[in-house]
Amino acid sequence: MLIFFLINIVYAFPITGAYFGIFDSAYTETMKVNETIPWFMFNRIYIPFATITEDGLLANINPQDDIKIKKIVSEYRKYNSYGECLITTNYDGETDRNYLNASKHAPLFCQSAIKYMQYYGLDGLDLDWETVNINAYAKNLVTLLRTCKELFSIKYKLTHTILPRIHSPK
Repeated sequence: MLIFFLINIVYAFPITGAYFGIFDSAYTETMKVNETIPWFMFNRIYIPFATITEDGLLANINPQDDIKIKKIVSEYRKYNSYGECLITTNYDGETDRNYLNASKHAPLFCQSAIKYMQYYGLDGLDLDWETVNINAYAKNLVTLLRTCKELFSIKYKLTHTILPRIHSPK
C-alpha cells in the first residue's frame, strides 16, 4: 500500500526541466553566476550536447566538455539531490548518418550510452534526432528507442524530442 502511494507521488508532479548548454559562451557566463541559479526549481536538467560518432557511439563533442558536464552535475546535485540529469544528443544536418549507424548497431550504441551515463552520474538520455526526414527513418528511430528502453531498464530515463508537424503519428 505504501509503495503504491509513493509511486503515485512521484508521478503526480509535472516535470520542470531546463536546458543547461555546454556548447557556447553561455556556459562560461552562467557559471560566473551559478550561485544565483535556482537549481531547486528544476526536477530535471538536460545537458546539451553529446554526439553520436560515425561508429554509432555516444561521445563528447569537445574534450573540455568532460569538465563542464561534471561541474553542471555537481552543482545541480548540490542543490537538488533528487533531480534528474539527462544528456542530450546533438543534431545538425550531417548527423542523420550517425543516428542511422547507431540504429543499425543499437545494442552497441545503448551500451555506450550506459557507460557514458555511469561515468558522469547521469540519470538518462534525451535522444534529439531532429530531422525533416524522421518519418523516412521511423523504423530506425523505433529500433533505437526500443533497444535503449530495454537495456536502460528502469535505471535510466529515455526521452526523445518530437518536431511538431514533422513526425507521423504512426
